[in-house]
Amino acid sequence: MLFALCICTIARAQQPVSLPLLEELNRQTQALYTTIAPSVVRVRLPTTRPGDEPPATDWMALLDNKMPAEALAKLRQDRAAGLAYVAQVGERQAIHGTANGATTTTRPALKVTLNFNAIGVIVDDHGHVIVPMYTDPANVSGVVPVIMYDGSLAKGRVVASDQLTKLTILEIQRDGLHPAALSLTKPADGSVVLAMSVDPSATRLCIWSRWASGWGVIIRVDGSVAGFSRQGEFLPAVACLPVEQQLVATGRVQRPVLGVGITKVESDDPLRIANKDLGQTPALEIGSIVPNSPAERAGLRVGDMILALDGQGVGDTGNFAAAIAALAGKSGPAELQILRQGQKILVTVDLQPAAN
Repeated sequence: MLFALCICTIARAQQPVSLPLLEELNRQTQALYTTIAPSVVRVRLPTTRPGDEPPATDWMALLDNKMPAEALAKLRQDRAAGLAYVAQVGERQAIHGTANGATTTTRPALKVTLNFNAIGVIVDDHGHVIVPMYTDPANVSGVVPVIMYDGSLAKGRVVASDQLTKLTILEIQRDGLHPAALSLTKPADGSVVLAMSVDPSATRLCIWSRWASGWGVIIRVDGSVAGFSRQGEFLPAVACLPVEQQLVATGRVQRPVLGVGITKVESDDPLRIANKDLGQTPALEIGSIVPNSPAERAGLRVGDMILALDGQGVGDTGNFAAAIAALAGKSGPAELQILRQGQKILVTVDLQPAAN
């Protein structure tokens, strides 16, 4: 009787549980992921010139006589072109049947994989990809490897890049691409967002609080791209568009001249303690002013903290560079909100056209 009772108890414990709210959340999360995943790619951008790396043991020598010569030659060709591979040495286990049972043996095994270090978003039908990482095009002497959402490998090329916003534009040659919708607004604090990481296993739903750790793409619940997280900084998608359009059209970004040197006011900066009205508002401190520049003529001062440009908040130097790029071709008044000696004031600056 006791045994039968235990069996019944176990059977009841294994009955599926109906959790309607979680089940609906699961369906909605799957729908959100399948909507955006085809638009997100992982890439490998070189960070140094091929050949600049310090000399090290040539792991490719370990592959001699262990793989077809044609495949090994292709690996060497790709490495010469600047593609980076990761070699992992481990053990491979084999099970052998014998008259007395099974035995196992192990032998060294070498796994060679591409090392992806950046994430990007396809933004148009021409295969242009915004990657929130800067690479000097002069450092790219070959094809940039791109892994698609389905695991297939595509070839990309660097179109152009912008060091101030730390953006690189790639172009993928492939049919059937799925451009993402870019949001024109930032997520509201406390919103649920999908944070897609360079490491796919780190992709997660989270509560938005103005930034996200690591490198990733922030997706709103409507499936649009809100922007990019970069080690605690956030660059809105809408701020990337003027930069992307200029890089695709001309290969460079033109910005009207303001004439200031700026640094980000970090969250733990003593300036925030000394300026109670600043709080945790994103800000940039003016550290220098170019003589006879629009900034000097407008009366800006060293120590002023910039809070917004034409009504748009500017939280770090990349955001500010993107905001200035949005004014390309513009000369004339722009409005800066600054904090000076505890007072928020508006300063009108007559921007100077960039020199060609």
